[in-house]
Amino acid sequence: MTISPRENPAGGPRRRRVLGVDDDPVMRHLIEGYLRANGYEMALAANVPEARNLVSSRGPGHFDCVITDFNMPGETGLELLTWLKEQDPELASIMITAAGERQIIAESLRAGASNFLDKPVRLAELLRAVNEGSALTERRREATKSVADVRDVSRAHHRMLGRVHRSGIAGLDLRHYPQHDAGGDFAVVFPLADRGALLIAADVSGHDIRAAFVSAYFQGLARGLLESKSAAGRVLSRFNDYLVREWNEDGTDVPTSLSVAAVEIDRSADRALVHNHGAPAVHHISDDGEVTVVHDGGGSPLGWFDDLSGVEASSVRLSGGGWLAFWTDGLEEHAAKLGVDPWALAGVLQSHDGGDGERPEVLAEAPDDIMLVWFPLAEDGPAIPTWKPVIATTYHGGQVADIDSLQSHWEWSLRMGVPDLADDRMYEIILCLREAVLNALAHGCRKDPALRARIQVRRRTGSTAIRVVIQDPGEGHDFDWKGHNMAAAENLDDRHRGLAFLHNFPTSIQVERNGAWMTMDFEPEALPASP
Repeated sequence: MTISPRENPAGGPRRRRVLGVDDDPVMRHLIEGYLRANGYEMALAANVPEARNLVSSRGPGHFDCVITDFNMPGETGLELLTWLKEQDPELASIMITAAGERQIIAESLRAGASNFLDKPVRLAELLRAVNEGSALTERRREATKSVADVRDVSRAHHRMLGRVHRSGIAGLDLRHYPQHDAGGDFAVVFPLADRGALLIAADVSGHDIRAAFVSAYFQGLARGLLESKSAAGRVLSRFNDYLVREWNEDGTDVPTSLSVAAVEIDRSADRALVHNHGAPAVHHISDDGEVTVVHDGGGSPLGWFDDLSGVEASSVRLSGGGWLAFWTDGLEEHAAKLGVDPWALAGVLQSHDGGDGERPEVLAEAPDDIMLVWFPLAEDGPAIPTWKPVIATTYHGGQVADIDSLQSHWEWSLRMGVPDLADDRMYEIILCLREAVLNALAHGCRKDPALRARIQVRRRTGSTAIRVVIQDPGEGHDFDWKGHNMAAAENLDDRHRGLAFLHNFPTSIQVERNGAWMTMDFEPEALPASP
């Protein structure tokens, strides 16, 4: 069996190169003659210092395999392997040992040996081991080069992401935490006429070089179309056509797709147009922390179907102020894995000061890329709202029986989103939430899965003050809770005890529509005065 020649960078094939290290001149001569006859180029050393000199003078990457005896005067073959592992870690090496030296074999493998041979060496086994070792070196070096190529793409990708921060939009906050060196998540801002801008945040399916090239191509196409005065909807439609008709026509089993949320700022018309194709919902946050869905997403990503005409853009007035917030589905997936609300996780990411790309501890086991965008609608407004959401969700009337799991979800969300909240205050908030949500689902929604109640929990910025807002579609109930509390105290009546919680634990409570809309504030408890 002979080797297959490798390509020579200078032109034409070259023979693989082997370094043989043995203090026995007969053994060196035998190895050299046999391997040369089988197509290898040979270099020989009588001891470890000579081998080091040969490797150092010819440089990392010169040799394709090393064969070394273990027991030599002075330094052993094990010491050579340890040194080679530092100098040329992809280089495969073969240790020759006396038969049965198990401890030496184990140490050799730890030092980086890819194979070992017992003395006396059989030439057929030597050739097989060298062929396998040389092929292993080649695979390792190709893999290392691929990793380097990926990192080059990743650096270019991150440079493009960096343009978002230099886009001139005051208050724009982008958090990007890629799972791999290169992947498909990206965000970019394109300036438009009359102080307008187009912000695109997208997630290409996959996490490899293919996804990175798709995202880079999209950004180049978008830039060219926008410079030719194409509208944002036209940019998205053109790229969908490209994916459907060209990119996915290569016979791949899993077509490439692009989930994208795009916000087109038109200050002359006092509006932001929100486009969403397969991305999670785009939300509006007011200064008091109220979350409303601007575009619920959930449609088809680009690259799935020919026609995008059924997907309409949503409009938001810029003069109304507030912020738009949206993220890739990796954030929702990881929040679900942690058992918390996505807003609680988003708040942690926004408070993380480790810099873009440096993963906070909470993302240690995140299964996917995560990107979060926080976009101010007003040109001159506060950087962050007075209240920020920790929980913002809806439940349907059929979830009354799930109250225990819902309660666990609230507790973990509060512990993540408000880590400095006192335990006793946490307990009071959870009790009030439980009672209010049960009331909303059982009475406001009449236990009907078709009806939904809206639950939001907010934290005052820079404080542990908590605001709970619960709305249901019912007509409410005109209940004299003060009179009931007085009568219950006199007659030991334990009915409606939960409603008493709602009026005793919060610092303040506001009831509208006969209790179908309830706002509870929980201010931090005052510290006792110093004596």
